[in-house]
Amino acid sequence: MELLSIREAAKKLGVHPNRHREWDKKLHIRPIRLTSGQRRYPTEEIDRIQKAGGMNETEADAVALYARISTKKEADAGNLSPDRLARFALITSNGT
Repeated sequence: MELLSIREAAKKLGVHPNRHREWDKKLHIRPIRLTSGQRRYPTEEIDRIQKAGGMNETEADAVALYARISTKKEADAGNLSPDRLARFALITSNGT
């Protein structure tokens, strides 16, 4: 039985290690604890999840948008108005 670290297991499942930790806390994934307290995941457990089609949880897409108007000329141009930035964020989050 091969044991994977949380990073290796997350990579194999195609998720971020933090998402993997959340699943562990929700008891969706059964780790083996080493005497040092570190988690290790049997490849059989990862294969079980993959065969089941994953965890069926979607990660919310998050968009952080920061814009700084540094000159009066930029402010007067209106290119960075709140409405325009909101439209840009919507386009970016939809991937189009």
